Amino acid sequence: MAIHAAVAASSAVTNYINIIPKRLFGLLVSLLFIVESSAVLAQEESAAEIEEIRVMGQSIERELTAQLAEFGNQLEVITSADIRRSGLNDVMQILEKLVPGLFISPRHGNRMGESDPSLQGGDDGSVLWLVDGVRVSMRIFGTFRTFIPPQYIERIEVLKDGQGLFYGTQAIDGVINIITKDGADLDNGEVSLAVGTVGDGEQSVSGLVTHRTESSDFLLFAAQNRGDAQIFRDQDFDATTLTRLRSWDVRSIGFKANRRISDSQFISLSLLRNEMEVSRPAADNYYLRTNDRTQDIFSLKYENHVNEQLAYFVKAYWHEWDTEWNRIDVADDGSLQVIHNGTPWWFEDYGFNAMGTFEQDGGSEWVAGIDMQKVEGADFVTNIAPKVETVWAAFAQYRPVLQFTPDTKFALGVRYNLADEGDNSTVWSASARHPLTEQTYFRISGGTSFRNPNITELFQDQTNSTFCPLPGVNSPCNLIGSAVAGEKLAPQESQSVNLGLGGLSNLRGTEVEWEIGYFDRTINDLIQEVDLDGGGNTITVRNASGKSTREGFEARGTITFTSEWTLHLNGTWVDAENDGSGEQPDLIPESFYKGYLSFDSEGGSWGAQLTGVYTGKIYDSLNPAVGGRQNFGEYATFDLSGYYNLDRFGDKRLSFRIENLLDDEEAYRLENATAPVSGTFRRVEVIVPGRNIQLTYNQSF
Repeated sequence: MAIHAAVAASSAVTNYINIIPKRLFGLLVSLLFIVESSAVLAQEESAAEIEEIRVMGQSIERELTAQLAEFGNQLEVITSADIRRSGLNDVMQILEKLVPGLFISPRHGNRMGESDPSLQGGDDGSVLWLVDGVRVSMRIFGTFRTFIPPQYIERIEVLKDGQGLFYGTQAIDGVINIITKDGADLDNGEVSLAVGTVGDGEQSVSGLVTHRTESSDFLLFAAQNRGDAQIFRDQDFDATTLTRLRSWDVRSIGFKANRRISDSQFISLSLLRNEMEVSRPAADNYYLRTNDRTQDIFSLKYENHVNEQLAYFVKAYWHEWDTEWNRIDVADDGSLQVIHNGTPWWFEDYGFNAMGTFEQDGGSEWVAGIDMQKVEGADFVTNIAPKVETVWAAFAQYRPVLQFTPDTKFALGVRYNLADEGDNSTVWSASARHPLTEQTYFRISGGTSFRNPNITELFQDQTNSTFCPLPGVNSPCNLIGSAVAGEKLAPQESQSVNLGLGGLSNLRGTEVEWEIGYFDRTINDLIQEVDLDGGGNTITVRNASGKSTREGFEARGTITFTSEWTLHLNGTWVDAENDGSGEQPDLIPESFYKGYLSFDSEGGSWGAQLTGVYTGKIYDSLNPAVGGRQNFGEYATFDLSGYYNLDRFGDKRLSFRIENLLDDEEAYRLENATAPVSGTFRRVEVIVPGRNIQLTYNQSF
């Protein structure tokens, strides 16, 4: 098995090298030169020293979120073991089912699609997405569309509340950082095969191999996931709609390499490529809508631990996305009408960041750095001409040792952002964590964050686009960006506070880890769409004149009954309003609750997990002709998963997951649909897939 996997890995590397963009070639050559020139020195070190240095090499960037949690920020971590036990095979489903305080609203069903996240009452444009610390939030739309196979994920870190200090624009509600596996963390490889019954069937295959030497470690990963599903009810489709299944075919390959140059210097390289073919059905008179996409994420980092007090890293990154959009409609006479045939939209997000830490005598610490980000993009589907934006930033955080309360962790920071599109901005943050007793703690964080307008909000001009050929049918077809409309759009800014009380209790032999928290954010200059004529004929993007708020409570607990039985429960309650409207904004639930009960047999040879999610009232606004603003929440979904190890080492594992255990046909969200000739509006619902089962076989070697 290992030999076959190595041969396949070698072939995959060759194929990837053939498609690496030319602009990366110089960086790769430089990397190889550094690696080879240091080979002799690296081979002189012992294995024990190498292990110690590897841990040190991760202590700046990869440990940043853990350090922020130590200093009072709220952090949730989903591990690879959590993912494996759940049986979930999609990142959005993992977040939806397992992360407290995070609500996910899928746009096109709950498989391999776009979704709107709401983190503690926020909106989708105010959460920053990262993969291994590289920004992957799309600066054209502000959304997340990156496919990361769960088998490739080491952990998912969710930092809540404003995180603009270290992460910059869009981190108003928090940061979701997907950390992929590393060759330094693994000693072998694995292959995974999965099939499912949703739609006409889904299949996935993935595998990774690692190789380690005294001074280097490498990891190669490859995966493919394909399938389809019906996301609208049969009765909601128009009679002219010929394509009713949403399908996907996603191929991924990833490569990581770490090299020790000396006892204190390291260099690392990461590459991830996705190739995606995704269809997007609608309930209207569409025959076919497809996106053919390629995505590349690249990073190159040099890190130096100068001495016990000083360390720093410099990192360059590049994120490219290319899409060809195809759309074929059914005309009034029943013939097919080609609207788009390979129309492109694309963007590039690249830059560098540098950060260093310095510990003073006495233990106080400084963390400081600079960022440069440049974004280029265009969308010839929605009529956005090529645009370029550059942002520079400098930031610093001070972590003093407080002599009067040495057990308290306290941090204070500031960041200045210089942007060539929109206004410059300054943000600050302060946080602290204090142990009340040996088993309880209090944490608090607060400050300001910001979000720069994305390219769509500034430059889109749908009134001259063939994306929506029927004027007045759907509001996005009439959207004019603020810059096109001749209006200035300021960055969206927020002031926030997030506090929590938590601890570990033991009740008659039952261990309970718990936390109750409160969050409050006030948003100034909220970026929002404005209907200029009240009929959806002309829409632009403006800053709200009043304040917008997000206030709520969150509670979570983990109850360990025995070494075999564990129960996780959490609930979130949100009171939100935009621009003083007094109404809960669309797609932000008033409350939602999650939980999962896990059983792992003694020795871990088999186990099972029951997962449930309940969503309270949640609203979506449709055209007034079909009722306008409506509640579609107050529903629950349950999944059951389990695993069995086929050998005593756990190298061969068979697992299953039954999705939507009760086979409830609930709505994930609402949409407007129109009759093809009259243009009459009607309501349709994006539905939860019916009961289906997924089977997975995993082989480690």
